[in-house]
Amino acid sequence: MDCFRELSTFVAVAEEGAINAAARRLNLTPPVVTRLVTALETRIGVRLLTRTTRKVALTEAGERLFNDGLRVLDELDEIEATVAGAHRTPRGLLRITAPVLFGQLYVLPVLREFLNAYPEVSSSTLFVDRVVDLINEGLDVALRIGELPDSTLTATRVGTVRRITVAAPGYLADHGAPQTPEELADHRIIQPAGLEQAAQWPFVAGGKTSLARLTPSLSVNTVTAAIGSAIAGGG
Repeated sequence: MDCFRELSTFVAVAEEGAINAAARRLNLTPPVVTRLVTALETRIGVRLLTRTTRKVALTEAGERLFNDGLRVLDELDEIEATVAGAHRTPRGLLRITAPVLFGQLYVLPVLREFLNAYPEVSSSTLFVDRVVDLINEGLDVALRIGELPDSTLTATRVGTVRRITVAAPGYLADHGAPQTPEELADHRIIQPAGLEQAAQWPFVAGGKTSLARLTPSLSVNTVTAAIGSAIAGGG
């Protein structure tokens, strides 16, 4: 990258019209500035500056290089700013995945506000109650509820959820209400498959967590289906 350093030093000297002024601007010593400009002249084989004791003037070749050098440095700054996202309005396609019900209730309202704020962005969503492969399915962001398995992906915690065990009043009237996790073994269990290990429900009491290992009577692949089945008295 010495060529860019030499070029940027030469441009600074041309703009300032003096070695000392360019050195102050670049926070370098005058000998270093002189050495960089001389190295540039040696590398391309032409004299770029006519030096006097107080100021410098551009030669014809120096004038051409100065104009082209300004363009090259400006383009480099633009490339770096684009990559860093600086001074750039968000644009393009944003692909998001989330669990079905969570996506409908919480992701979509936020996404609509984001799209209204940045009209040059479009978005597509994949709401599924399974863990998807972001790379193979071409996704940018995944929102997930649960423990993060070993992964090369980076996760940021954005909130917490609390699980509860529910049943419809009609089901409880017919089958009774379980008083302990162990009593769930005598009830019809509705299990949202793919969200956690099959029918291992955690319960916390007295600061200790225990797992109720259950045999589901119905396994469904979405939380919406599980809620609908419970409301209907299915378990």
